[in-house]
Amino acid sequence: MTQPRNKEEKRDLEKKILEFAEVIFAQKGFHEATITDIAKQAGAGEATIYNYFENKEDLLIKIPVERTREAGDLLAEHLEGIKGSINRIRKIVWFFFHYWETHPNFSTIIQLMWRVNKKYFHLDPHDLRHKLVGYILRTIEEGQKEGFIDQSINVRLCHNIMLDIMEGTLTRWLLRRSDWSLTDNAAEVADIIIKALHAPVPHEGVLQFNIQEVNVLYGGRTTKGGKKE
Repeated sequence: MTQPRNKEEKRDLEKKILEFAEVIFAQKGFHEATITDIAKQAGAGEATIYNYFENKEDLLIKIPVERTREAGDLLAEHLEGIKGSINRIRKIVWFFFHYWETHPNFSTIIQLMWRVNKKYFHLDPHDLRHKLVGYILRTIEEGQKEGFIDQSINVRLCHNIMLDIMEGTLTRWLLRRSDWSLTDNAAEVADIIIKALHAPVPHEGVLQFNIQEVNVLYGGRTTKGGKKE
């Protein structure tokens, strides 16, 4: 491989290495993947990989940073001009599901490798994930100002519930990817979240769920053929 001659070429090569590393990690898992595998896929020498990354773990850390930066920019564009917290919640759910489904290797790494490992869960050198989910927090705060969400409800609790529902659905999709479409279920999941956030609050900081609605999410997804499981 010809060595890059300027900063732009170096940046392009670094992104190429990350793209192939994403594929290898998703296919083989972190422990089984090797720098040799990644170098071979990228058409680069192992020495070249080490010129850009300290080790395999450094590669795994950098992949979510790149993807999250990209997703944050795209989400900002999708939310531009959308008024009202309900409409923004629907768009946020659709965007996350669509991005996860169209980037399955990234989704596998972030959900099945990062989320279950304490070592990586809180590791975010540029705080990019927090900026991304910040759109959820701001939308919830907007809903409180509109009167859609009770102002006494803890915003972080609402945020966690919304994110947990979405990421829980993502995990099930990753484990049964061929059975149903994640994006096709975005509207139904958004409806459940909206109803949950708008539900009566028995006391401060606690949301009351309708168990039948939750069962719809985890027991009656829409398959690719449009049928209920």
